Amino acid sequence: MSSLLVVKAFNVHSIHFLTVRKHLLPLGKALTVKCRRLEEYQLLIPLAKALVKAGHIAVEGSGINYWNLKEQR
Repeated sequence: MSSLLVVKAFNVHSIHFLTVRKHLLPLGKALTVKCRRLEEYQLLIPLAKALVKAGHIAVEGSGINYWNLKEQR
């Protein structure tokens, strides 16, 4: 779920098209998310939560707890 939110934010087809330096770290800096010592897949969860919290991505549905996002591999 979190990778889907980040992929939607960058409007790419897959998470494999995103890089840490070019895409994820600048997003983390803009959203004031701590990104030090995190790998690409570990960054996705805090970035997805920050995108939803800041209102950059609208989530449809009611009664769903989006704050406890987990990475599914």
